[in-house]
Amino acid sequence: MNNWYKKSFWRNLVDMHIPDWNPEFLSQFDPEHYADMMEKANVDTAIIYAGSCLGICYWPTKVGHMHNGIKGRDIFGETVKYCREKGINVIGYFNMWSRWAFENYPEWRMLNVEGYCAVWNYNRESPGRYRVCCLNSQGYRDYVCKQVIDLASGYELNGMWIDMIGWNGTVCYCHNCRKKYLEETGREIPEIVNWDNPEWVTFVRARERWFVDFQEMVRDAIHSVKPEISIAFQCASWTIGWGSGCTEELLKIGDYLAGDFYGDSIEQSIICKALTALSRNKPIEFMTSRCENLYYHTTTKSEQELKRAVSSAFAHNAAFVFIDAIDPVGTICDKFYSMMGEIYNEFKPIREVLNPDAELMADVGIYSNMLSAFDASVKDKYIKDTITTVNTLAPMKRIGELLIRSHIPYQIITPNNLDDCSSIQILILPNVRTLTKKEIDVIKKFVANGGSLIVTGDTGMWDENGNKLSDFALAKLTGVHFKEITNEDITYMTPVGKGISLMPENEGKYPMQVSHTQNIIEVKNDVEILAELVLPYSRSDEIYKFSSAISNPPGIWTGKPSITLRKYGLGRVMYIAAPLENEENYTQKTVFTNLIKSLSTRSFIINTNAPEWIEVIAYYDCARN
Repeated sequence: MNNWYKKSFWRNLVDMHIPDWNPEFLSQFDPEHYADMMEKANVDTAIIYAGSCLGICYWPTKVGHMHNGIKGRDIFGETVKYCREKGINVIGYFNMWSRWAFENYPEWRMLNVEGYCAVWNYNRESPGRYRVCCLNSQGYRDYVCKQVIDLASGYELNGMWIDMIGWNGTVCYCHNCRKKYLEETGREIPEIVNWDNPEWVTFVRARERWFVDFQEMVRDAIHSVKPEISIAFQCASWTIGWGSGCTEELLKIGDYLAGDFYGDSIEQSIICKALTALSRNKPIEFMTSRCENLYYHTTTKSEQELKRAVSSAFAHNAAFVFIDAIDPVGTICDKFYSMMGEIYNEFKPIREVLNPDAELMADVGIYSNMLSAFDASVKDKYIKDTITTVNTLAPMKRIGELLIRSHIPYQIITPNNLDDCSSIQILILPNVRTLTKKEIDVIKKFVANGGSLIVTGDTGMWDENGNKLSDFALAKLTGVHFKEITNEDITYMTPVGKGISLMPENEGKYPMQVSHTQNIIEVKNDVEILAELVLPYSRSDEIYKFSSAISNPPGIWTGKPSITLRKYGLGRVMYIAAPLENEENYTQKTVFTNLIKSLSTRSFIINTNAPEWIEVIAYYDCARN
């Protein structure tokens, strides 16, 4: 396999989503100048557009539509040629969205549950600019395979970069999907979303398999003519939950993980660690735009902000990709490439010592799996009225922020690297609703061998088939058993015993507020109670019998456990009866940090007086000992 990416850390992609209704569009595109700008910015790998999300091609396609503005010129091939002459790695970019295919082949279209054409839009009401075809349409599948084979066989490429699988905007109910599901299960596709209903979850699992099948088909088509080139699939859909069809299995199909992201420094920290944990090979590819986000065309980020993104990528041994966007006529901003060349020179000493195979050192692991990427509160809701996205980053980001501020090195743990987490001290399961038997066995072993575990909220209350369990899957480990959920949606925790030192501000009449229901639990005799459940006098939506018109003060001390601690083998396990990691205020953040620190069994890897906003990351580089 071509592993050019092992030594490539400074890459570029220029978005070229340009229609061809205006003859001026792309009329000034200059492949040689494009390559000159790559050289000016010191780019070592150029990801070059062969076509766009509109389905319009920049090479003489045999099965699609070539852009009218380039008048038959193979601008893709010319750009590849000029970049290769400068010693730049070349990756062919191909987009799975195709407005051209959608409009010319109605039978390929994705359809929503009511049979309307699924067009991508952000207010879910009005038509958008994009069009999506169904991955189960045989005609569309054949079209995609012919195009990627044409590209892979016709040009000297180091790899291909496949975009937009999983960014659907809807769940497809076209005749192809309905027929396929009926053949596989003997049932119609369910139209009611209910995560407690195995019939709905069976469909979700089938849909995930369909995405794997499609992505493997694309990979195999490319490798049928160029088995040596790398293939990367856009993986940012991992961040939006079940609607994208993304699974850990899907993420293993590409050679390395790559995606474009637009959040803050904490989000970048989470993303780089998570993708590294999920990727088959390293380095992962962190991409971000020249402008504030992709909706801007001329609002370039400050040099400081670009340097921050580069710093974080390199601190995670990741390749950095800066994304520009072509002007409609085909020109690009020369000044920007001069600035990126200067930034490259500033970071050159760091870049030269990066080692993607170095091992991240961490004291704490935050666990995440794609099986839990759903909103459990959605029950018996019509699919058309259901939001199909879930922010999978949110719990990791909130915990990551606490650990960064406390200078506690952390990593993201996934099913891919759960077996290898013995080096960390503390593993956190933040409301990880669904756990498999394999995950449960590995977690038990981790604690039995001396690890510390924090379990919050509804962790382990569902199995992978959509069955809501009567008790926690980790009950034998935690010594905690589920009984019911509080009716009250604002609840409190008051410290008792050894918990008082961890929650000193909340002893007595002023317990810690939790903006969530709590699980009412029973515990075994060997379980230590650190905090107990306190309730207000009513729910927050009660309009008559309330205790205070604006807030919902504590009033009922139940004596029921709320935070518990138990020894298991050589380790310890803590259970928190609500997703405390979701709280955003100082008091709750401080308590959660104290709880984490209380489970450490040795000094943390890093001891520093650096400001809170600086993340300190350590690696062990085996190659350099």
